[in-house]
Amino acid sequence: MAKKKLEPPTPPYTIQEYEKSPWWKKKSSDILSDKNYECEICHRKRWKWLPRAKKWKRMYRGAVHHKSYANIPYEKPEDLARLCFQCHDLSHLILRLENMGEFYKLLAKIVRKYFVYDATTHKKKEL
Repeated sequence: MAKKKLEPPTPPYTIQEYEKSPWWKKKSSDILSDKNYECEICHRKRWKWLPRAKKWKRMYRGAVHHKSYANIPYEKPEDLARLCFQCHDLSHLILRLENMGEFYKLLAKIVRKYFVYDATTHKKKEL
C-alpha cells in the first residue's frame, strides 16, 4: 500500500496553522533527523555516533526556526535555521524582553546578529 503524498496546506492560513500542518511537521522532522545537524548559534552537534552500540544517540532537542516566512510552504534553506532548543527559546525570550530596559536591549542587539526573525510576514498568507 502506497503512502499518501503530503500536500502543502491550502492558503489562507496563519503561521501557527502552518506550523501545525502535517506538511511542516514532516519537513521539520526531516531536517531534525539529519545526522550532521548542528546548532547555528552554539554549534553543538545534535547527534553522536556510539561505535560500541553501533547506533546514533540524540544529544538534545532541536528546533527549526523560520528566518523568513516569505516562501512558505516552499521554504528555501536560507529561510530556515537549525538551532538547539535552548538557543531557540532563549533567543525568543530575549527579543520579547527587549523593551524592559537597557540590559535586555543590549542582549537583543547581540541576539539579532545570530538569530534572524522576520515578523513582517507573520500574518495570514494569501497566495
